[in-house]
Amino acid sequence: MSITTGSEPAERSDADLLAAAGRDDMLAYDELFRRHYRVVVAYALTISQGGSSDAEDAACEAMTLMWRKRRHIRLANQSVLPWLLVTTKNVARNIAKARAREQRRIRDAANLRLVAEPELEAAQREAAAFLDECIQRLSPMDRDVFIACVVEGRTYQEVATATSLTVPAVGNRLSRAKRQLREQLSANPD
Repeated sequence: MSITTGSEPAERSDADLLAAAGRDDMLAYDELFRRHYRVVVAYALTISQGGSSDAEDAACEAMTLMWRKRRHIRLANQSVLPWLLVTTKNVARNIAKARAREQRRIRDAANLRLVAEPELEAAQREAAAFLDECIQRLSPMDRDVFIACVVEGRTYQEVATATSLTVPAVGNRLSRAKRQLREQLSANPD
């Protein structure tokens, strides 16, 4: 319900929108998303070590977490923005740590040239085939979002436009796809 004065409705507060989102009102969540996304991305750009791609990932993950934790978020001064900024900082740190771990793995792999080339090529083909099988097990939309974002390097906005999803939905689907792939890969460590 919005209170009107004259011809324009009063802007709903973050507290009202978050309460509505807590009742699964996606429109309220979308309004919170639109209200704060640019600021969250701008903040993520200032703290991200991996550039704009990592900043966008951190911002989208923070916005996704806002939806997941919508019933438990405590507001500061009736605004969800402080919570989003702290969450973005934590997500950005986690992304930076993951990137550092991956760079160490790559560096270590480059230093370990103990496997003969034919064996290495066979192992790479086997790993690629297994990864492809895991990707094929994703739902068609999650698979398309994963391939577009991760393999093709498209932005969340580009994928949202191409698939008629919202940017938060792209983030949710990509997050779910990555989680499912991690679970599949960790279930079969060979």
